[in-house]
Amino acid sequence: MAKLNSILDLDIKNSEFCVIDFETTGLSAINSRAIEIGIVKIKNGKIKDKFSSLINPGCRIPYFITNLTGISDDDVEDAPTFDQIIPEIEKFLYNSVVVAHNAPFDMSFLKEEYLRASEEPPENHAICTVRLAKKLVPEIKPKSLGNLTRTLKILHKSTHRALGDAHATAKLFLKFVDKYCDIYDSGTVKTLLDFQYPESKRIIDNKILKKISDEKREIPKNSGVYLFKDAKGKIVYIGKAKSLKSRVTGYFTSSSNSKQKKITKRASTIEFLNTNSELSALILESELIKENKPALNKLLKKYSNTYFIKITERPFSKVEIKTKFEMDGGDYYGPFSSRDSVNQLFELLNKNFMLRECNEKEFSKGKLCFLYEVKKCIGPCVKTYSQEDYEAELDHLSDFLKGNQQTILDRMLKKMKMLSDNQKYEDAAKMRDEINFLLANLHRLVSIKEPINQANLLIEIKREIGADFVLMKDGRVALYNYYNSENGKFFNLLEEHFETVFQLKEDLDIKDIERIKIIMSWLSKNKMLYNIYYLKDFSSIGDMASKTGLRLPDNKFS
Repeated sequence: MAKLNSILDLDIKNSEFCVIDFETTGLSAINSRAIEIGIVKIKNGKIKDKFSSLINPGCRIPYFITNLTGISDDDVEDAPTFDQIIPEIEKFLYNSVVVAHNAPFDMSFLKEEYLRASEEPPENHAICTVRLAKKLVPEIKPKSLGNLTRTLKILHKSTHRALGDAHATAKLFLKFVDKYCDIYDSGTVKTLLDFQYPESKRIIDNKILKKISDEKREIPKNSGVYLFKDAKGKIVYIGKAKSLKSRVTGYFTSSSNSKQKKITKRASTIEFLNTNSELSALILESELIKENKPALNKLLKKYSNTYFIKITERPFSKVEIKTKFEMDGGDYYGPFSSRDSVNQLFELLNKNFMLRECNEKEFSKGKLCFLYEVKKCIGPCVKTYSQEDYEAELDHLSDFLKGNQQTILDRMLKKMKMLSDNQKYEDAAKMRDEINFLLANLHRLVSIKEPINQANLLIEIKREIGADFVLMKDGRVALYNYYNSENGKFFNLLEEHFETVFQLKEDLDIKDIERIKIIMSWLSKNKMLYNIYYLKDFSSIGDMASKTGLRLPDNKFS
């Protein structure tokens, strides 16, 4: 934004402020999306203009968010995407200081949405009314927008809608400006910006800023890994970023946290390793951390909120829900991001395939259990089914998880008709609801329609410009980070696969498993950002290119 430095010296009452509020699908700017934006313009101490728009997030809106905001999937279906409203946003941001209630939250969403649109995030100064409240009205608790507006008798219409909350925040901010000027007679934008922070956060180490100032200009904007090194060249910290420039410059701002300050204090230089996607950056970061063991990194990362359906080793396999992927001989399907979705699918599988649910100790006793009595298990423990019949049932289940759902649909329709014919209408209605659930979710029930531990596929990570690829061969990551493979290595390996000469090393190691865990965690959280191509669907790399539109280097295989 233009004139940012000159803004700092302006009198508060003669300055322009842009009050902004987002409604979002969740709390994390990285994993969630904006669904509505509201902006109110303040000029010369008065509200002058406003803007609001729903935003199509490209993903489903959680039920609890719809309950909170009233914004549903139908409401945003025809709404513009964020990149389409950037010109309107910038009209308001130009030559303004941003104001928000809990500014770090709204500014993080603003930044991430700009990055997703492949645009440089705005660099406007930001004022947080929560921080101002802590200084100017410490007696009011809690510091929520609703409580502050009620206590200070500020009219607050349309709560939990972006424009309504932005308008209330604007009125609250103007009240705080009056109170600040009463205490300090007057003030500039800079003094107000400094006022909102505790003393410890107002001071920036000038030596650190000088140390980084030249390198700042060279920081790439793309995804990658950054390495902070000490004076001896030893790596003290490794991190990854969707935008290296945005992330690294954040270490040298007044709002940097204690960990960031600790890192910059020990660092003398920074090295950057470019990748073509956040996923490749995640894998590279993990491997570099384990290799170098930097003093300020946590070595072990947890990959939470990822769920799998596992079919245990044959014979007489059972179906289980797992929260971790392991190379333990079982077939893993997924990943699922939601416990509810995997539980629904698990229940559907158990009801319609009637495989055993008992543990190995109970199974070895060879005694019929309660599940058999209530017709929820076909009783392989006492061989009421032959091993061959049981294996056939497992094959049907595997086919279902691979995307071939006709067998289970036929079974469910047959059961529903039988129940209806027997006048068990309530049970038939339940079966109808299960069929509707299945039909509505067929396309997204399982992310990878092959056992992950056996998968041969190409993952394409979608980007505005170009793409990144991960190649999996026999359940392992054969190659990732297309950015550094422009020499055609990716496609050479693909060609070897189709010619059946591509061989991975025999021994599975920890690195193989770690890569898969990172990829599965990322896939579960980024449903809209990738395509999966199954190598079995193509006869050659040229066939794959013609059917998918994949761009090949120098038309080598076309």
